[in-house]
Amino acid sequence: MKKNINFIILLLLLILLKKINHNIFNNYNDILKYISIIIILVSSFYFVIKLNYKNYDVKKMNNIIRESNSNDLKALFMSLGAKIGVGSIAGISIAIYINGPGVLLWIWIITSLSSILTYCETFLGSKYQNGVFSYIKKGLNNRIALIYTMLLIFIYEIGFVGIQTNTIYKSLIELNIINSKLTIIIILLIISLLIFNRLEKIITITSKIVPLMCLIYIIVSIPLLFKINIIRIIEIIIKDGINNNKLLKIITAGFYRGIFATESGIGTSSISSTISNNREKQAMVQLIGVHFISLIIISLTGIIVINYSNNYIGKINGIEILLNIYNNFYGLSGKIYINIIILLFAISTILCSYFYTIKAIEYIKNKITNIDIIIIKVVIIIFSFLGMVIKSSIIWSIIDNLIIYLLIINICAMIKLRKEIK
Repeated sequence: MKKNINFIILLLLLILLKKINHNIFNNYNDILKYISIIIILVSSFYFVIKLNYKNYDVKKMNNIIRESNSNDLKALFMSLGAKIGVGSIAGISIAIYINGPGVLLWIWIITSLSSILTYCETFLGSKYQNGVFSYIKKGLNNRIALIYTMLLIFIYEIGFVGIQTNTIYKSLIELNIINSKLTIIIILLIISLLIFNRLEKIITITSKIVPLMCLIYIIVSIPLLFKINIIRIIEIIIKDGINNNKLLKIITAGFYRGIFATESGIGTSSISSTISNNREKQAMVQLIGVHFISLIIISLTGIIVINYSNNYIGKINGIEILLNIYNNFYGLSGKIYINIIILLFAISTILCSYFYTIKAIEYIKNKITNIDIIIIKVVIIIFSFLGMVIKSSIIWSIIDNLIIYLLIINICAMIKLRKEIK
């Protein structure tokens, strides 16, 4: 077990050495990505068969939706709030724009298959008091659980918060209504007003924001679909996803965008699942959430980008691509719609990042104090500011690399505890 800990520490040190030897890091990181893809595929196939294809049981999903109570829905909305951030729209947009429409095919494949990992981590999270942190301790050991916890705090409280504010800032600047300094102040004020609430209040706010933001995005996007030949687009997606001379690159891009957008196998669904007590029911609810992100949010974004971004010439950035598409379709109001949606998406992710950080600190300290809570909130505000002044590519690069370790640690723990998952 000590060798495992040393190996994880070595991986983290290699990240820090990135600037010293960029080529060595890139080669190492590529290898790690391929290893993680194999781990995802093997573990997903194993759990799909072991659990009798629960992630494809439509009848059971329909029954679960009807039987869901307020706690089940709160847990689902907390999870969706973290997952449906800028990665679900901007990340998918840029992946398709750079790699081609075939990426969407592999996103569908991996999200469909890996959704079973969300079921597994949620089931275990409902069983153990502190969710992913506790079952990693049980399955592996406390040191690895602490490494996972520290990584999660860094990724969510610092990285994801910075990504969200960076995206809000860029999208608002595109409107050319207010100057950059005032934009930063307004964004920080909105985040401060929301974050400086009790945890229960934040959970309630998130549970209201998430369905609203999804509904607005779907309503605004549907008119664009009326001018699209959906069957032709699907044919293009399948053809490009299978018959392509850069197939390995497309598969890798599709796998990672799918995993990052749905967070399947990362362990975060198990944190929000601690709100609810019914293990199997909550696991099914979270699984439904993954299918919603994949089949509705990602598909909607992907099909629109594939059809409308052909004539786009500008900054290679997912948000600018979407702003351009909706501006061309609706005029200035299109940009305003997207800005409202991005603001809601980003705020929900920031609030959920705060929730995850609280739970992580609770695991480390057993009991969290008011001072701890204030420090966490101040750190979020600081990195919300830094996210608006640092290049997003730097933040994305760090997060993309670190999240692989969360994935590997979590899946290893689930495999160790596989007999407990039903």
